[in-house]
Amino acid sequence: MIARVKVGRGVTGAVRYVLGEGRDAVTGDLKTLADGESTRVDWIGGTGFGFEICDESDADLARRIMEFDSLNQDSPTRRCEKDCVHLSLAWPPGENPSREEMEAAARSALKATGMENAKALFAAHNDEGYSHVHVVASKLNPDTGRAYDLKGNYLKLSKWAEAYEREHGGVVCLRREGANELRDAISARDAGAVLTSMTRQRATFTAQTLERALAKQIKSEFARVQFGERILGQPDVVRLSDREGGPVSRYTTQTVLEAEAKVLRDADGLAAGSWHGITDRHRAEALDRFATIRHDQRAAFEHATAPGGLALIDGQAGTGKSFTIAAIRSAYEDAGYHVVGLAPTNVVAQDMGRDGFHRAATVHSEIFALDNQRVQWDRWTVVIVDEAAMLDTKMMAAVVTNAYEAGAKLILVGDDRQLSSIERGGMFGALKDQYGAASLTEITRQYKQEDRRAAAMMAEGNFSDAVAIYEKKGGILWSRTQEEARARLVGRWTADTESSPEKSRFVFAYTNADVDLLNRDLRDVQRRRGVLGHDRSFETDHGVQAFAAGDRLQFTATEKKRGIANGAAGQVVAIEGNAITVQLDGKGAKTLTFDGQEFMGFRHGYAGTVYKGQGRTLDQTFLYHSEHWRSAASYVALTRHRDKTEIFVARNTAPDAKELARQMARVDDRRAASHFHPVAPCWLAKSAVEIAPNPSPSPAPRAREMEQGEVISPPTYEMGR
Repeated sequence: MIARVKVGRGVTGAVRYVLGEGRDAVTGDLKTLADGESTRVDWIGGTGFGFEICDESDADLARRIMEFDSLNQDSPTRRCEKDCVHLSLAWPPGENPSREEMEAAARSALKATGMENAKALFAAHNDEGYSHVHVVASKLNPDTGRAYDLKGNYLKLSKWAEAYEREHGGVVCLRREGANELRDAISARDAGAVLTSMTRQRATFTAQTLERALAKQIKSEFARVQFGERILGQPDVVRLSDREGGPVSRYTTQTVLEAEAKVLRDADGLAAGSWHGITDRHRAEALDRFATIRHDQRAAFEHATAPGGLALIDGQAGTGKSFTIAAIRSAYEDAGYHVVGLAPTNVVAQDMGRDGFHRAATVHSEIFALDNQRVQWDRWTVVIVDEAAMLDTKMMAAVVTNAYEAGAKLILVGDDRQLSSIERGGMFGALKDQYGAASLTEITRQYKQEDRRAAAMMAEGNFSDAVAIYEKKGGILWSRTQEEARARLVGRWTADTESSPEKSRFVFAYTNADVDLLNRDLRDVQRRRGVLGHDRSFETDHGVQAFAAGDRLQFTATEKKRGIANGAAGQVVAIEGNAITVQLDGKGAKTLTFDGQEFMGFRHGYAGTVYKGQGRTLDQTFLYHSEHWRSAASYVALTRHRDKTEIFVARNTAPDAKELARQMARVDDRRAASHFHPVAPCWLAKSAVEIAPNPSPSPAPRAREMEQGEVISPPTYEMGR
């Protein structure tokens, strides 16, 4: 459930919008119905007027009543100028609530904002790929004649939407759940719960981040500062600096450092091992089989096949990590080692299997198998983890600890500039800082030199010059609004798939809501072309959706028995009854059939989130920019293509290339706390060191540094610092 609220002036304008046909996505002009066209308004209703609203004449009477109330307010000295409240409630695609359910939700949302007795008009629309209803209400309380107090209405609606999801099948928006958890902790003045919430997905936080969170809930500056000081004065809090001896720049907790210290300790034990070397003959034979290996790939190969028990390879996007991994695997297998390929996602794990790994699995499934003694590692095991920067701290700890205890060799391959884990992570970067890494820097994925230059610039954080390259060559297509940008993307996709249907293509967006709209529009193109067969509706995890032979389909869950991996995509080749047959994309693409009633984890696959694209290579990509884009997502999305990529941008989101580059360069700092230097009482660090037995002769360098910390007084919270 997505609930939005806007307070403005003039009921008439809002009513005209919800009862009208909207604006043209390309021209921006108000739409009018042509002969034979159906209105987007499914039904009209309302509450608080004393009569039923059944048609437009009833709605117009309701509008005039609300305008009359606004003109005849009881307060002669302090009139309510912004007299209109516009709510919109949207259900996830595939959910089809009845009119009664939508009206009940509208009344419930009004009640949540304190407007239970309000005069309000309802209008349900059918012009999007999801069910939604608009509510236009008078801000004037009919019982008092004065304006409702809508203080915190956005937060109230957010809480209401989360509760609505819980009552109707479970939480869909996890981000909102986390935000509400933090708000509740602040409202309860629970300092410990605030720290837990703020470090659930990120290892560190800044004073500014804490201040923003507190300011949303605590209006009194004095109370805000007082509670902020109490939070940062908790015994669990550790102050951090960007450089040794520098000023405090961020904060973490002892709990976070304890988890990270465990990883660093066992990594120290791995790095101290020296029994995993292979002979020069085995190296030479492997390199002969990979004769086109580049100089940087060869250096990474030699680094990874050295005797040490831990090796890291830092590979920028499109630099041939998979080719390098294949050479390393081949050398170790020739030397008699059992090589295991692991990845955070099923799609990458399956790619490793197609690339030659006899055993390839997700990290989660391998750890589960180890815990249940279904598989075993030993000193003749080499574990290679691809996309290792996507592992959260918990999973990284499990991999490192199991490798250390088994005496196995661990090779971590990743790029911490790309998307990281959803939960708290950043340990790949911390391990890279601690033990060093071989670097892959020569980009080969993109065919055009200018695209390679742009990718290299983004890897260094230089989005301004990278965006300038795409702007100069016409790779950024500007529109006025998001709707127009989406329409233009669909038009370009239509033309390109018509002229070169053999190329692999994908559309990337940041949010699932945008993905759903794009999937709807792109599927409509295929329907108009006549390439889709007869529609068959299935109840999926994303609601009821229609599929047909010729459709693009993406899996959103895993079912090993059927060979289905979360994130895999392909084309529907047949639907017979409930049996859906899909030809998967990728090397050695296979065809699988599953029962659409028994397995429900699938959706349309013309577009997807950037997260689903990490690790993929395609001929052409289309990027739908929105206000949510950040540096990691931008870097991943702009480096998936071989031949061509285009960015579709709305000027009311990013008015020019400079602002677009600024938005795309925004950093969501997910680095590990161990990346920074502690400026904290030493007893905090010592307790982290004592959390587990020391596997190596001496503590890790970072642990030694923390042991030598100076005892200082608890921190003081300063506003704006």
